[in-house]
Amino acid sequence: MTVVARHQPEPRDRTTQQGRRPRRRGRDHDRLYPPSALTGPVRDGCGQEVTVCPDSGHLLVEEHPEALAERLATWVSGWRR
Repeated sequence: MTVVARHQPEPRDRTTQQGRRPRRRGRDHDRLYPPSALTGPVRDGCGQEVTVCPDSGHLLVEEHPEALAERLATWVSGWRR
């Protein structure tokens, strides 16, 4: 069973967001999480770059799970080196 949140959660404390975690978001006109607003915080808080999937929105896990799986596989392989 898969559960997907359908609302915008409250912001988390920045101390819980530290570490090397990939961030993948949808198209440039995503109204909830536009990449232009995420680039600085993701780079500063997580040490990662934002990757844009052009033909999707903020629910990438439902819209293009293969793109997310590919990015996660790349990220995990970087940890193993």
